[in-house]
Amino acid sequence: GSGGVRSGVDIAKAIALGADLGATAKPALEPANTGKTEAVIAGLQAYIDELRVAMFCSGCGDLQALRALPLERM
Repeated sequence: GSGGVRSGVDIAKAIALGADLGATAKPALEPANTGKTEAVIAGLQAYIDELRVAMFCSGCGDLQALRALPLERM
């Protein structure tokens, strides 16, 4: 499979598992190659919106609460 962050849920999982840094998958930044800055910003905003939904659904009001979730690495 492809590596990298592909959604806000991926970001939530990575933070909950202790990540401080991540890389987005290449398709998310594809519009940058064509000079479409607005499309890149919209794509990154979608990640943020999905992260907020994932945090809400897991009962986390902030990133510290997300980090405190009792998750196990598989």
